[in-house]
Amino acid sequence: MDENYGFLMKFIKEIDLINEPGISADIRAFFREDEKVKDYNLNITPENIYELKISLMNPNWSEKEDIFFQFVEIMKYSGVNMFYVSHEYLNENIFVTATKNLEGVCFKIYFDN
Repeated sequence: MDENYGFLMKFIKEIDLINEPGISADIRAFFREDEKVKDYNLNITPENIYELKISLMNPNWSEKEDIFFQFVEIMKYSGVNMFYVSHEYLNENIFVTATKNLEGVCFKIYFDN
């Protein structure tokens, strides 16, 4: 575990993670519009962490990076936004977004190879 990952994990514990239906609807709309995505699976953990498993039509590094940062741009709140990107083919990524009051959402995003 590197220092940035550890910092992000501590920060997540400070956030009041929320689960609201609009988030799932936004995720569905995002993936419905993107032709690069073959399939995706969304799971919400008991801790209110949104786990996304994404299969791409062309699963190369560039496509994964493109999808990840488009997702961040669409889903971010105006307060705090942090992310951790795995350096091994972008297979595991974490994105946290929160309001100034530290109410927010945590996404764990996994890409198939």
